[in-house]
Amino acid sequence: MSKPEPGFDIPRVLLAGSLSGDFKEPWDATFADSSSITAVVSGLDEHGVRWLRALTSGSNPPAVRVVLLVHATCPTKEEHLATLASFIKQPQFQVWILPVREWGQRCSWVMAVRRQAPVHVFWTGSAGNFGLSAPALDEAHAVSEADPLIVDQFLAWFSSLAFQAAPLSTETATIPALVRAQGTEEAAQMWDEYEAACRAAAEAARRKPEATQMEAPKSAQQVEEQIRQELKIPKSDPILQPLVQLFERGDLVTIDKGSRIPPLELPIKAEWFGIPSFREVGVVSREVRYKISVLDDKTNKQLDARRKGTSELREKFSFPLADGSRWMPHKAKPLFEAELKRQEEEGKKLLGSIVSGSPEEWVQSKRDLVTRDANRQYEEFHPGKSMPGTTIDEVLKALSERFKKATSGNFLPKVGYVRTGFRPSADSDHVSDWATARTLLRAIAEYPRAALKSRAYFLRGLKVTEKDLLPAMNVAEDRLVPEWFQPDSLEIALAELDVLGQIDESERSDRDKCALILDLLHRSRPIDAILHFTQNKTEDLNAATRH
Repeated sequence: MSKPEPGFDIPRVLLAGSLSGDFKEPWDATFADSSSITAVVSGLDEHGVRWLRALTSGSNPPAVRVVLLVHATCPTKEEHLATLASFIKQPQFQVWILPVREWGQRCSWVMAVRRQAPVHVFWTGSAGNFGLSAPALDEAHAVSEADPLIVDQFLAWFSSLAFQAAPLSTETATIPALVRAQGTEEAAQMWDEYEAACRAAAEAARRKPEATQMEAPKSAQQVEEQIRQELKIPKSDPILQPLVQLFERGDLVTIDKGSRIPPLELPIKAEWFGIPSFREVGVVSREVRYKISVLDDKTNKQLDARRKGTSELREKFSFPLADGSRWMPHKAKPLFEAELKRQEEEGKKLLGSIVSGSPEEWVQSKRDLVTRDANRQYEEFHPGKSMPGTTIDEVLKALSERFKKATSGNFLPKVGYVRTGFRPSADSDHVSDWATARTLLRAIAEYPRAALKSRAYFLRGLKVTEKDLLPAMNVAEDRLVPEWFQPDSLEIALAELDVLGQIDESERSDRDKCALILDLLHRSRPIDAILHFTQNKTEDLNAATRH
């Protein structure tokens, strides 16, 4: 596949912090892992045609939709379109041709849907041909994640172009081979003189300070520094990008406890026993509660433990983000959901082995048991009397409803995923966005190390293996994980757990703690250096050299 030829020493791709460094070459990253690609592009030539061929000829090609903008003098030739038409396979790959009367467009608009992460990537550039031609000085690309509104608007725009365009065919491929009109020699000379004057003026400005006596910038970096200073736009924190990328690798996972089966130990009204549930006399109050269970204590505990098993499972496949909030890696979700499915089936099987027949019939079979024990409680307040039969009927009806819900609904509660992101604002006395990042990073670092420390108990109750679970939970490129099964890994894990504890207890800011934990995960500093910075809270981490 063709790549852009080396160009000027300028940043050709502006990359959103939520995306990996692979997208610095969007033509490669988009090719590698997309389930669909929608594009509007001008200036297609043989490089672009080869890229599209490679894109659509793999074993699992994406669905591709392309609108080609063409003009009488554009680089797109009949042979390019004919070649493209020869390998179009509908409906997987569709191309439309849209001729434009005035030529000024150099553009590549691409929206890609990723296979490995639930995001849409939006790539736009002021260069045509997917950026595969030799770059010009004024060309650049921006690659970012598209929110749902951008996706909707782009697809609406794309569809309007496709509606006006013609499908690529043998007929529409016959684009005339025209060239730009030539100007006069006098006009060409005037333009050359104008370009030379501009270059001379730029060189003079670099040599001569302005009237303010400020030193003239000697490099693009100095220009950037000056602009940042003038516009008060500081550089982003050096550890911001890895944290933004980290948060994009997972979601907040929530549990809808109302969607699981209710407890099979049923609360019943005190009034059914002929007494008020609440009584108050002056400053003293009394509250009476009754509950009934037609299951023995052991069975009840077994069912209740399974009913609440989702919370325990969630802890195995997620990290704490804040009190009551947990964050789950995208890669861990299939493993988590497989375990949920297994526990759901086991719970229903256990309940089915207890409740024979319909819930109503099964509860009615317990009438004598319920009547006997209810009367024992009733006699405490009404000696020598029995609970009315109508009240027994009410109790059995409530039990039937409870077991009907238990046998017909979900045994386990449903879970939900909520997207998270890391966009720190200015800290204040009561706000620290870095604290959330520090909590997550600390948990991510502890996970494989604590698992190694208590390996015998780590996977208790799970069917998933360590070799599957640990890589799925490794969202921060932890150097320990690939070494987890090596003989000296436990010693390393214990030492690093001790360092994590010292980082957490240090007086460093939450931001600095994040940086030190990242250093530990990536081993970008020796442990001794990390401990040194942990104990010396005033030293600048950014100024210190990493190896």
